[in-house]
Amino acid sequence: MTSLKILYLHDNAISKLSVFSELAGAPVLHVLTMFDTPVSILKHYRHHAVNTIWSLKCLDQLLVSDEEVIEDAKFSKERFCAYHPDLRIGHLPYITKDLTETEAVTQSLKTLKIVEGVLRKHSPVIIIQRAWRAKLYKRRLARLEN
Repeated sequence: MTSLKILYLHDNAISKLSVFSELAGAPVLHVLTMFDTPVSILKHYRHHAVNTIWSLKCLDQLLVSDEEVIEDAKFSKERFCAYHPDLRIGHLPYITKDLTETEAVTQSLKTLKIVEGVLRKHSPVIIIQRAWRAKLYKRRLARLEN
């Protein structure tokens, strides 16, 4: 499970929150679907999943917002808040049985690219990191020119 990045578990009979502790053993799990399962109707299902599987970026076709991960963070109704419509991915390309291995890999890469693209626009942490890295790069470049 060390290289598992995408896992579709929706429409299953999974009913216990302990499944997230087991999935936390997948250190690079980025995309997980668990909708239409008994566990998905539990009260703190999403909070438990997001805070148990630290690498998770997208749960049930909705990006994990920084507000959900950062303790006591509140971004009001801005584009960075949890459940904002801009964080919804829509229909991700699913892997079906009739796909070849190459097609399945291509679909997986497409899914990861979609998730990363939306995160780049709607994650304040990533936006701040990008701005800070640009500033450091410009500073380093200025030193090299002198």
